[in-house]
Amino acid sequence: MTTRRAENRPTTDLPARPALRASGLTLRVSPSGQLHLDESESDDDTLPPERHHRIKLAFQPGVAAGLLGLALDHADTPLPPSLTWGRDVAAACLQGLVARADDEGRLPSPDTGPTERLAALAARVPPIRGAEYVDSDVVAAVWTEVDAAVRSAVGDHGDFGAWLAARHAARHLVGRVHLHLAEKRGDP
Repeated sequence: MTTRRAENRPTTDLPARPALRASGLTLRVSPSGQLHLDESESDDDTLPPERHHRIKLAFQPGVAAGLLGLALDHADTPLPPSLTWGRDVAAACLQGLVARADDEGRLPSPDTGPTERLAALAARVPPIRGAEYVDSDVVAAVWTEVDAAVRSAVGDHGDFGAWLAARHAARHLVGRVHLHLAEKRGDP
């Protein structure tokens, strides 16, 4: 068996493909209490390129739409701490709407959520720029914005339950309690 040696052939000078680099996203809070999405260089905020792109697209209409997108489309996705916190605020708002919606798919009147829930969410804010500005009033304002984003999206769709089921298959069950009663034969 003979072995061939590799010949030194000239290489073409094609430009190298740019490597897709994972980059990060983070939430920050302004002194007025407004949330903003920013690029981040921190390793803690790094996201795979495709997820980074999808999340940035979700935030283009506004922060409330982005947080709603995180709660619905990235519910089980590992995210940087600030985005996880934002997702938790939006998910809590959704849970409140699901628990209070009627059986015909109509949304309840707007509210800002239970005071103790808002305080708990404010206490869990991760170390982000502007975290010192977060209190239950800031969380209530974010809650109200997410609520308005839901109402806008449902208004286009018509029915809250159908909209929620279309956006996230299991999310429409959140906050509901179902009791299944069994009957024992021969027991009056």
